[in-house]
Amino acid sequence: MNEGAWRRGVNVDEIPFGEIAFSSMTIVLEKLIEDVDKGALCVHHGVIHKKEGYSPSDPMGYELRDYIAMTTTKSAL
Repeated sequence: MNEGAWRRGVNVDEIPFGEIAFSSMTIVLEKLIEDVDKGALCVHHGVIHKKEGYSPSDPMGYELRDYIAMTTTKSAL
């Protein structure tokens, strides 16, 4: 997906999560969707740990460790 598609408003169901090359982008999009659903933007922090035996580009080959989220505002959405 290119930046222009995001700006014009892509439906969440249209996001090809299995095709995203970087696990960090998958996590960012998932957390943004959670924030929008909650109606509050958060600051997210965690460690992306690559699972042993998975290729670096495998969308299921990671886990998010030591994760915390801090709500920043409810009015930004």
